[in-house]
Amino acid sequence: DELSNFDLLPATIVMVGCVIAFGSPLMGLANLAEDMLIAGIRTAVQLTGLGLVLTPFFVTKKAHLVVLYVVCFMLPLAAYEATARTTYTVPSAFTNAFLGLSSGVISMSVVAVGCVVRPKPWYSPRHVIPMAGMLINNALTSTSLGLATVLDELQEDSPHYFETLLAFGASPLWEASRPAFVKGITKSMTPLLSSMNVIGLIAIPGMMTG
Repeated sequence: DELSNFDLLPATIVMVGCVIAFGSPLMGLANLAEDMLIAGIRTAVQLTGLGLVLTPFFVTKKAHLVVLYVVCFMLPLAAYEATARTTYTVPSAFTNAFLGLSSGVISMSVVAVGCVVRPKPWYSPRHVIPMAGMLINNALTSTSLGLATVLDELQEDSPHYFETLLAFGASPLWEASRPAFVKGITKSMTPLLSSMNVIGLIAIPGMMTG
């Protein structure tokens, strides 16, 4: 069933109420209120645009269009978002994030589409695009958390420890940065593990309920 503007009114009221509450002098969270307002507007605009963009994909059902949309639009945008909000950055952050996201999402999409869901045709946009979106969303959360943790650890928490190891001949890409790497991997996996622990109990995958 299609949603009307009236159906969206309750969510709009809640969003506006939260913005007003956080922006009040009593709460003193004007910056958070501004971020929430911008995020709410972006959500409405982006979902509207998404509906307009995806309509040709569902109508034409061309394999190359589906693959190009995932690889050339969804993955680069996710890589940008993963690297855009970190306190510190490195020149190759976007490239590494894109390669990491692409390798994980594409390999898991092949398994999910080819071995589990098996839609006909295999490039069915109604299956491939939402599934890729869910995989990218999960990978994006872990990538951004892991990257931010590693960079913060190397720059703020243990820079002298890192430099000392380098001075004693430790390799920079493995031995000296290993503690930060382990901490980043651990923190990035925490949301996924928490979600997996409640799958079927609290969280029900949308594709299963659909």
